[in-house]
Amino acid sequence: MEKAKSHQVSSVNIENKDRVSENMSLKIPVKTDQLSAMSDLLKCMMMLLFFFFCETISAEDKIPAIRGEKLANWWVKGETVVFRSESPLPDSAKISFKVYNSNEEEIHTGNLSASLFNEQGWRWKSPEPGFFQVEFLVNGKLVKETYKVNIRKQDLKDKRKYLRLASKEFDVSKHSFTVAPRPTAAPEDIAPCFGVSPHFSMYKKVIPLLKLIGFNSIRIHGIRWANVEKKRGKPDWSSVDEFMDLAKQQGFKEKNIIFNVFATPQWASTRPKADWINICIHEYSTVIPQNINDWKNFLRMLIARYPGVKRYELWNEPHFPGFSCFWDDTPENFVKLLKAGYETVKTEKPDAIVWLGGIGMRYLPFYDTLLKLGGGKYFDVLALHCKTITPEPFNEINRKYNVAEKPVVTSEWHAMLLKPMMPDYPSEKLLARDMLIRFLEQIRAGIIEIDLFAMLNLSRMEKETLPFYREYNMTHPHVSGLFRHLPYIQPRYPALAWNNFTAQVKGRLEVGDGFIFEKNNSQRAIMLKDDSKSMLIAWNDSPDAARISPRLLNAITSSSEVINPEGKKVEVNEKFTMEPEIYYIIHNPEMNAIRQWDDNKGNVLLIHKAKLTLDNEFHGTYRHGSLFDDKFNLVNHEKIAWQKVERTIKVNPHLPVTPIDGRFAIGFSSGHMDLVVEVNDPIHHCRMNSIRIWNEDSIQFAIDASGDGYDTGRLEFAAGLVNDKKAVIWKVKAPDADGDLPIKCSHSGSPVKYAKCNIIRNGNKTIYKIRIDASELYPFVFNEKKPVRFSMLINNNNGQGRTSYIEWASGIGGVKNPAAFGNITIQLEDKDILTLKDLTRKGWKKDYEIQLLNNNATPSVKVIGTSPYCSGLRTRTFSIVPGASYIMSMEIRGKAGLQILAYINGLERKSILTQTPLTQEWKKYKFPIIAPPDAETMSILCFAWKQPDCWFEIRNFKLQAQ
Repeated sequence: MEKAKSHQVSSVNIENKDRVSENMSLKIPVKTDQLSAMSDLLKCMMMLLFFFFCETISAEDKIPAIRGEKLANWWVKGETVVFRSESPLPDSAKISFKVYNSNEEEIHTGNLSASLFNEQGWRWKSPEPGFFQVEFLVNGKLVKETYKVNIRKQDLKDKRKYLRLASKEFDVSKHSFTVAPRPTAAPEDIAPCFGVSPHFSMYKKVIPLLKLIGFNSIRIHGIRWANVEKKRGKPDWSSVDEFMDLAKQQGFKEKNIIFNVFATPQWASTRPKADWINICIHEYSTVIPQNINDWKNFLRMLIARYPGVKRYELWNEPHFPGFSCFWDDTPENFVKLLKAGYETVKTEKPDAIVWLGGIGMRYLPFYDTLLKLGGGKYFDVLALHCKTITPEPFNEINRKYNVAEKPVVTSEWHAMLLKPMMPDYPSEKLLARDMLIRFLEQIRAGIIEIDLFAMLNLSRMEKETLPFYREYNMTHPHVSGLFRHLPYIQPRYPALAWNNFTAQVKGRLEVGDGFIFEKNNSQRAIMLKDDSKSMLIAWNDSPDAARISPRLLNAITSSSEVINPEGKKVEVNEKFTMEPEIYYIIHNPEMNAIRQWDDNKGNVLLIHKAKLTLDNEFHGTYRHGSLFDDKFNLVNHEKIAWQKVERTIKVNPHLPVTPIDGRFAIGFSSGHMDLVVEVNDPIHHCRMNSIRIWNEDSIQFAIDASGDGYDTGRLEFAAGLVNDKKAVIWKVKAPDADGDLPIKCSHSGSPVKYAKCNIIRNGNKTIYKIRIDASELYPFVFNEKKPVRFSMLINNNNGQGRTSYIEWASGIGGVKNPAAFGNITIQLEDKDILTLKDLTRKGWKKDYEIQLLNNNATPSVKVIGTSPYCSGLRTRTFSIVPGASYIMSMEIRGKAGLQILAYINGLERKSILTQTPLTQEWKKYKFPIIAPPDAETMSILCFAWKQPDCWFEIRNFKLQAQ
């Protein structure tokens, strides 16, 4: 009963305190005897305690929000940091606080009365710049603010509807704030390489934040045609006008603004009834307009209204259909759109610069198609979207189509992008350091402007929410802002770090040599130069703090100034310890010491990812084209290249294994992947329709999308026939899409939406026929010139559980390891390309002898070495198919250390056999050779180097297409 009363008391509203007190005092009876008087006094004292307790609890329950006095909690050194509550606290409340530095160490604590807090707020003057956080306690209770995140999923049948999956509340108690080392310079005084790409939808909140960090230019993402001209010929410019006015107030000039223009209005669309949203845009906005003149007219109106704007980025992230939510039309139609836009802009404003709508590294096949269709004539600047990027692969495609190399900008730099499915979420300090390294890498690659994406975290997406989104398999939410959005706008550590770095650069930035120190290569440095000075950036690449390298220390003298990312000066001596995860900016380094670092030079900017050894035991071939016709029947069955699946792996020693066998064939085209699997299994048991279908009779198959053997690139599927009726296919795992937004692509751990699966059980045979749209293979993009790293297994369940599986290559059945996948290469005509007679040509005009023998009716060729340099054989030069697989086989014996090389295009040497001692007994050799992507011709060289007294003999020599 008492607990119930206590709960009731705690719910009393403090604003009604006086009224409650008055009503309850009327119920106190008046007594005249002493006992009654004492009783009444005791009741009054208890009532006073009641009201005090009521006020205290209520004050804790109804704490008003506490906010910093400055925009986004951004102060400058010398200013007093002030936080206040949005409404007064009760005078009886006791307030305490804790201040933390960027290492999350308590550096300042204290108490103050509510009256002082109400009058002056909490005030603190930091002796140095830095990133800080403060927590407040009222009557000993930590003050928290709560925000709610709802997870909704688009209905698969009706894309206009969304289903609510879950809801969760998040508490935030720490208020982040910065004390910047100096006021931020005006935009015109910031180096031109520093741009920003804010979300247009949040411009009222975002534009004031731009002035805090320090940017030279703004890429407006985006001017959506569909939002401005909702009715033909009646544009509403009000939001764009307000954006431009606010930008002007912050010092940004029109010449330093880029218009990113995209999104076809519904009235103009060739798909007007597609009024559902794909990720973040209506589908009707992602196609070419019915009348291209409507697009031209909008651009004319835009140019006329904002004559000072001279840079136009036409569209956003165009790609093949299904690979981008912003363009779901053909590349041919995109070239039409781009051509019309380019010619219109140039006619209306000849001095304007047209950027290609930003694309990323995974868009290279689209860029190739774009140039092949003649699109290279219709943009002046190549705009890229990335986290880490290099222009060289795009330049290679330019050269392929004789397109002049374009200036390159990064119009969306996903510097801080964090997504739910990432394997880990780096600390804020590590995020800031990686940000700087990725920026410098782009500058060194020749990128002239880098537009940071973005300023503010999207609504309901903060770093602490990512595990919640991951729990519900949501891949598209992302956190990428310099500032938090919830529960209110606050800076993140990288915001201050970026503000401090932009202040160090004046004019044009150049990135010079990199240097690596210490035996474990843990300490790194790189030279930078701008229009006024040189400086050194140094960091410790190990996870632990480390004493500074003596050689690096030699570059720091008494006249040098060292600052950390927060702008704080750092005193450096021989005992100085370099912290992990941060970097140090060294002004006025000792150049004579740096000139002595030639032995320390190294590439410190590229992400250093150890190169894995890829297993090449399994080789197969694929058909370049479809395996099935429109009725899902096999095409040219007699010419299908089958791969046997026969290596058995037992998984349950307590269950008997019924032997099974199988085979598969695969086909790739630009639009889809076809797979057919035939399994001989007398007992078929599959009851579970879930991602764990691999416990049943089923198949699993995987592609290494990145081709480097790392599990981050594994794209894995599983399929089965449930209850002998329903064919299902699941996407077990897919690589993170990074900053890309593919539309026709199912999430990891979900059924595959854009695929056809037909599974037939006929007697003891199960036949799987699967066609998966190319977009569902994202980020894998088929390239016939490169082998596909692939693995396949067939699970065996006899009704008692999964007993075993058979596999073609490894890497998905036990340990997930794409380095163990096999190679699938393009299917060629089965024929001998080289035979023994092609090994008769001399490679050099030196003294050695070649003999043609015919021992026991088996022809052979023998080399007797007398030359002090080289003795060997070389085949004729023959044509090869890039990306195709070849098998070279032979028998060899002799007295020599034999080497075998392949000459690609007459120049590049590819080692096939390193120097190997021979014996007088014949030994069989078999070498797989995969032609490089740029290969056109090849020849084979077998030789002994600097072995004047040697001989070797070869027989049964063949090179065959596989």
